[in-house]
Amino acid sequence: MLIADTRDCAWNPHSGYVSRLTQELAGLGGNVSFGKMEIQTEVFNEIYSELTTSFSFWGGLLKPFNCTSCISDRFFLGGPTTVRGFGMWGLGPRERDWSVGGEAYWAVGSHLYVPLPVMSWLTGQHLKGHGFVNAGNLISTDIKELKELGKLRLNPRLSIGSGLILRVGIATIELNYVWPIWYWKNDK
Repeated sequence: MLIADTRDCAWNPHSGYVSRLTQELAGLGGNVSFGKMEIQTEVFNEIYSELTTSFSFWGGLLKPFNCTSCISDRFFLGGPTTVRGFGMWGLGPRERDWSVGGEAYWAVGSHLYVPLPVMSWLTGQHLKGHGFVNAGNLISTDIKELKELGKLRLNPRLSIGSGLILRVGIATIELNYVWPIWYWKNDK
């Protein structure tokens, strides 16, 4: 795993970025053989006193070498940490109403964080309002050629919303209202 982090503060950043690149190779012994890569990047910018924007991108690819992928190795998308407005692992391929994950995905997010001065005497700077847009897609396919990754641009999911964020120590509690704008009928 490679990490680059220039944020001014890890739990309440106003500037900088954080990027993570993870690569996994399985197959030396055992019955599963695959390569897996995932990237996550988030950029923060304070546009006015305590008014901060954030833009994020996540993407991943899993390539089985000699078999189909195992569900435990796949990517899952949906929920409060990826595409808000959908249930945890609520996006993508399903079998018998259960999420089976995918072998390729992308997700993006854009946030505007706003201080709430009315409540600052009670919570310090730990309570903020935010508005956001999240989008993403997940596909499950045996990716034999790179052109098959073009399926990722078909039928993306999109949600918008707003809410409150309360930071308590290292934990974050969010209360959001989210509108799923684009979704598939089998999404949760």
